[in-house]
Amino acid sequence: CTEGHNTTGAIKSNGRHNQQLRSIEWSSTKGVLMLDEYDIDKIAADGTVTHFVDYNAGTDDPVYAMCDDGTTAYWVTNDTASGKLEVNKKALTLTSSTAPTVMFTSPGITVTNAAMEYVKERIVMAANNSVYELTTASSSLPTALYTHPSTGYIFTSITASGSAIYISGYNVTSGKPEITKSDADDITTFPVIGLAQTAIGDGSDGVVVISGVFTGVNTNSY
Repeated sequence: CTEGHNTTGAIKSNGRHNQQLRSIEWSSTKGVLMLDEYDIDKIAADGTVTHFVDYNAGTDDPVYAMCDDGTTAYWVTNDTASGKLEVNKKALTLTSSTAPTVMFTSPGITVTNAAMEYVKERIVMAANNSVYELTTASSSLPTALYTHPSTGYIFTSITASGSAIYISGYNVTSGKPEITKSDADDITTFPVIGLAQTAIGDGSDGVVVISGVFTGVNTNSY
C-alpha cells in the first residue's frame, strides 16, 4: 500500500488488532485486500485505493474477519438490526457501490471475535469460541465442529499444512497460552513440546521441561 494510507482501527480490548491484509488479484490488477475495522479496501500495486466495504462506526458493526477464494471475498460481522452473526460475500471485481450478498444470519450469536480462512476448498470460520466449516454457497450456520470450553478463548488464525488444518489462539480470560496434553497412544497429539514436571491444573502455572534431566519419575512399569 502507499505510504500515506493510514489505518484507523485501534487495538481491541482482547489484544487483537483490527487490521488484516491479504494478497489478491481482480480484473488482472494485482494488489491487496485490507480490512481496517469498519472498512475493506482494495489497494492496487500502484497505490490506487478502491473502496470495497464501507461500514459506518456508530451505525454498523465492524468486520471481524475476512477471507477470499481468489474470485470472491467473504466476511463476518453482526446484523445491526438484530445484533446477530452475519456472513457476507462479494465478487472481488466489485466495489462498495454494490451491496454484498448476505449468505446467512444466525440468531442468538453476537460476534465479538472471529477468524476465517479459505482452506482446502472450504471456509473455516472461528466465531467467538466455536469453529465452523462453511461452503461458498452456505445459506445457514452449520453446527459447530468444535466449541472451546472457555468462553474467553480467542481464535486468531487458521492455516493449512499438508493434510491438516491448524487453528491457533489464546485464552484472554486467564492471559495464559493454551497447552494440550499429548497421548503416546494417539499419533494425532504429536509432536510434544516437553514434559510437565507435575500435573498442571487448568488456568494454573507450572513448569514444562523441554531439554535437560527429568528426575523423580518412576519408570519401573515401562
